[in-house]
Amino acid sequence: LNWRRSFRGLARTHDNRFWRWVLQTGYDCIWLKRDESDIGAMRAALSELKAGRVSAMFPEGRRCDDGAIAPLKRGAFLLIKRSMAPVVPVAIEGAHDIWPRGTSFPRLRGRMLVKAADPIPAQMLVDMGADAAMEFLYDTLEGLRMELRETIRRRSKGVYPPPGPGDADNRDGHRPKVVN
Repeated sequence: LNWRRSFRGLARTHDNRFWRWVLQTGYDCIWLKRDESDIGAMRAALSELKAGRVSAMFPEGRRCDDGAIAPLKRGAFLLIKRSMAPVVPVAIEGAHDIWPRGTSFPRLRGRMLVKAADPIPAQMLVDMGADAAMEFLYDTLEGLRMELRETIRRRSKGVYPPPGPGDADNRDGHRPKVVN
């Protein structure tokens, strides 16, 4: 796997012109229409993957409300099944604490870490079926996220991240359902 390759991310259309410009010029995003299926965007992402390029997406469909992972959407499985591209789960922890959804500016304090798991062969996920594959990906992401959360706490001597809903490890059978 070549980690130096650039990627095209899938992003929901943004109301803020500045952020829309940043995402489009800096990351050449594939734009998804808000609150609806977007077959054109999915085809563009599939085209990227079939050409051997990298496509990045947040399978929850948007930033979280509370720091915990939201239910995963089935569109991610559709891309996996149609492209047969390997999946590299990547967890981000601390972003919600630094820049909560709905706020205009980030906080000037906090810690954030990112970690990638080993690539997962698409065939393995397809063989599981949609629900089991998305549950497996959810568990993988949640495990990475909780590991990062503990690392941030250890490195900051407990200062970050602040206690909250993000502390709940949802792998114990209380995980959210996969949504369409």
